[in-house]
Amino acid sequence: MEPGHRHPHGDPLTGHTDAVTGICPVTLPDGTTLIATTSWDKTVRLWNPATGTPHGDPLTGHTDTVTGVCPVTLPDGTTLIATTSDDETVRLWNPATGTPHGDPLTDHTSAVTGVCPVTLPDGTTLIATTSWDKTVRLWNPATGTPHGDPLTGHTNWVTGVCPVTLPDGTTLIATTSDDETVRLWNPATGTPHGDPLTGHTTWVTGICPVTLPDGTTLIATTSDDKTVRLWNPATETQLSEALTGDHVFAAHGRLAVCTGAIIAAVDLGSFSASSATSVRVTSR
Repeated sequence: MEPGHRHPHGDPLTGHTDAVTGICPVTLPDGTTLIATTSWDKTVRLWNPATGTPHGDPLTGHTDTVTGVCPVTLPDGTTLIATTSDDETVRLWNPATGTPHGDPLTDHTSAVTGVCPVTLPDGTTLIATTSWDKTVRLWNPATGTPHGDPLTGHTNWVTGVCPVTLPDGTTLIATTSDDETVRLWNPATGTPHGDPLTGHTTWVTGICPVTLPDGTTLIATTSDDKTVRLWNPATETQLSEALTGDHVFAAHGRLAVCTGAIIAAVDLGSFSASSATSVRVTSR
């Protein structure tokens, strides 16, 4: 296999009964790494990528399409997964037991579209969520409560979110929206960071951070304008021209994988999600 070429690792992981919408890695207390996936079938599933088999039963509780998933670590070291749904809720799950952790988080007023963990300067880990209600919300997963007021400024559905670290160590969150913009926010203050990033010509659908070999952190975004754009969050500028076609960006041991409306940054030996009802594990 030539460097840079990728191929499936084993057979597709099947079990979901409708489109698969999101994916993330999660580590159990014994060190086992699983992958968690979400689906239009209203379930969350855990898989062992080493064996290509389901891990436990599907996690059920959402009452509509499950749209996103991320790992989040509590102060005591427990790792949970957080999921978002068109049922307007965010749910926390313990992947070690396959059970819900606390009650659903319920302050969004429309479909919840994206989720990521973000760490504040004092070390507190929050989760950030995006929604068709045009807001970004921060939550404390340890208490199951909102953290501050909603972040407002987008003028249409907010579609995706990721954390990004500036050269001075400041952690921001970056969000995408159907209002054609990308916005940066300071989660410590709950305020916008700079002006909206403009350049996409229609809905912006997905986002992830990507690190260059020189250590520079960029953000990559996807759009229904059929382009991928790279932005420097430190200068709040677009890097080069829009990228068109099918792209996989390899940089400093990480990949930014852009497929349709899904973009995910994953380590090499990565996982891919699709609009099919199966999951594939891929490797270099």
